[in-house]
Amino acid sequence: MANTQNLLKNPNASFLLKTKGLVSESVKYPLMKEITPTNPLESFQTIDAAINDNKTIPFSLFTMFRQRGNARKAVVIWLIFCALVIPSSVITRLFEWTGIELTVGSVQFYVTVYIPMLFCVPMVFWYDYLWAAIPAYFSTFLVGYIGGMPLEWLLVFSLANPLSLALYVLSYKVIQLRPGMNDLVSIVSFVTISLVASLAGSVGAFIWAYANKVGLNPAYLVWQGWWVGGWLQAVLIVLPILHMTGPYVERCIASIKPTDKNPKFGDYKAITIATISFVAVLVGYVSVARFISIKQFDIIQISLVDDGTLLKIQNAIDGMSYPLYILLTVIIALIFLTYKTVIFWHQTLIKANQQLLDKNRELEELAATDSLTKLFNRRRTLEFATAEFERSLRNQQHLSILMVDIDKFKRINDESGHLVGDIVIRDVAKRLTESVRPYDVAGHYGGEEFIVILPATDLDNAIQIAKRILSKIVQTPIHSEKGNVAVTVSIGASSLMESDIDLNVTIERADQALLAAKNAGRNCLKW
Repeated sequence: MANTQNLLKNPNASFLLKTKGLVSESVKYPLMKEITPTNPLESFQTIDAAINDNKTIPFSLFTMFRQRGNARKAVVIWLIFCALVIPSSVITRLFEWTGIELTVGSVQFYVTVYIPMLFCVPMVFWYDYLWAAIPAYFSTFLVGYIGGMPLEWLLVFSLANPLSLALYVLSYKVIQLRPGMNDLVSIVSFVTISLVASLAGSVGAFIWAYANKVGLNPAYLVWQGWWVGGWLQAVLIVLPILHMTGPYVERCIASIKPTDKNPKFGDYKAITIATISFVAVLVGYVSVARFISIKQFDIIQISLVDDGTLLKIQNAIDGMSYPLYILLTVIIALIFLTYKTVIFWHQTLIKANQQLLDKNRELEELAATDSLTKLFNRRRTLEFATAEFERSLRNQQHLSILMVDIDKFKRINDESGHLVGDIVIRDVAKRLTESVRPYDVAGHYGGEEFIVILPATDLDNAIQIAKRILSKIVQTPIHSEKGNVAVTVSIGASSLMESDIDLNVTIERADQALLAAKNAGRNCLKW
């Protein structure tokens, strides 16, 4: 295990190890032409990667279309979606659904009905930003083109609705909204987000007014209709659509979405951008409202000569504007405090999560490691051996096993004491680890006995490795406080055979070979 860990840190290793995280994909080494053994860390160490946002479908049309199955279906559905949604924008133009006057009680306001956003907003939650922004852009482009807008302004004007969709994306990445909208928090969050997103997109009204050189009053009608209509559409139509169809759509597209075991709260960058965007939209809204009020006052001032009346109008405008600025300041302060609080807890959770992962790795290491030798313990070694056995059968590859036993270990304990015996076991384990290859696994089988798993290794190569172990252990005595201790080992080797019905058969054959080595005088190898 130590060799494997050192290898992962060594870029000059003599073989190729392709990794994703700590899981090996391919290994090449001199004794075999090419093998693909399982890295021990793949079976025994799980590094949980935290994910910062809800998984969405990557925008890769050609790749997904080539994959066939659900991925291809998703692309076809999106293309049909574009073919229907983009032309639907013309309906708003033909039926003059812009700036429709509505009165509720004593309140008069204007709305615009814009069909493409009824479909593009759900698409943001179901697929991802680009999947929705592209049809939103071209549908807006089509409306502006039919209206005769100059091309240079048309290109900018078409970005209005994609800007609105971007606010949705930023928000759900931070808040982690799911398409189902089946709880109160999600519903309230969506209502708030849709308001801010509609305000952000309504900047297109002023681009339209400037490009077409229309007056303030028409611009005001289009602007209010844009954001009020967009917000009402989102709340009254899109929200129910998401609530009713969200879970079903999620199940349908789950197979083509990247999966993650540990999703977590939105990252620092997304939170920061979302906060700045929300504040910018609020400031922009108040500024636009103030600007329109002043311009309307200037128009009235030309036709009125009564200074008293003008003063009253000016005071009325100021009386509404200044409290609005105060309210805006309070809202910005609350947003800032909320932002700082969220960032604090976000960073706290990151640290706590990292500490938990470290503790889990530490506990996993302790559960898998023999405390005396620092090798894998018997249970984990056999788990790895079982996985390699099944993989070797499945891929028709070699697998070899070495059983290693310290010779006359009882005499060492009796003559030098158990502390010296422990030193001998640790030193043999160290030399054993140094003698095998980085992708082999040496484990403490029990007492003075060890087991070595050699993935993708035939019997001839296993014999060469076993001879290297014999030479490594016998060449230098083991030092202890009671003097040097000469140590030898006996080794039994076996390789996977077609008749082996399970791992125990292969281990039993290596154990019998070990017994034969003991009977042959020890300090030797049998197979």
